[in-house]
Amino acid sequence: MNRKRLSLIAVYAAVLAVGWFIGKSLLDVVHIDVATESPERVRVFVVLAIAAFIVASAVPFVPGLEIGIGLMVIFGAKIALLVYASLVVALTTSFLVGRFVPADKVA
Repeated sequence: MNRKRLSLIAVYAAVLAVGWFIGKSLLDVVHIDVATESPERVRVFVVLAIAAFIVASAVPFVPGLEIGIGLMVIFGAKIALLVYASLVVALTTSFLVGRFVPADKVA
């Protein structure tokens, strides 16, 4: 195998490892009841979920929409503006990567 292929495999493995780690971390935080938990714990959950939403929405063919819908189901309409703003950040990031990073570096 050539060096470029090995580096792409390493990047893909790193993305999988980060996804696994985020999934395991969110399992520890997800077991919360918004009505009874401390505001700090709820805030940590929202920050982690929004970060996961931005990353998942910025990557093509990854269904990040479910995270946004889940946040709105849990917290209601009061978080809809944050979900919308996060989606704009994710799509802008995706556009900027597509616009300014050479195609051979992204592929």
